[in-house]
Amino acid sequence: MLSLLASWTGLPVLPPARAMAAAAVLGMPVAYAAGRWIRGLMDKAQGPESRPDDNH
Repeated sequence: MLSLLASWTGLPVLPPARAMAAAAVLGMPVAYAAGRWIRGLMDKAQGPESRPDDNH
């Protein structure tokens, strides 16, 4: 998506294979971090009894 937006400024568009590779490399860590953040919010909303086996 960023490549398409950057094409408006004259930069070349990434080929689909490179775009998918970049999305996997950048997307996986971001999705993992977002999942941990949401899990933390859910645990906080449920209170301390929500996950008694964890040492959080």
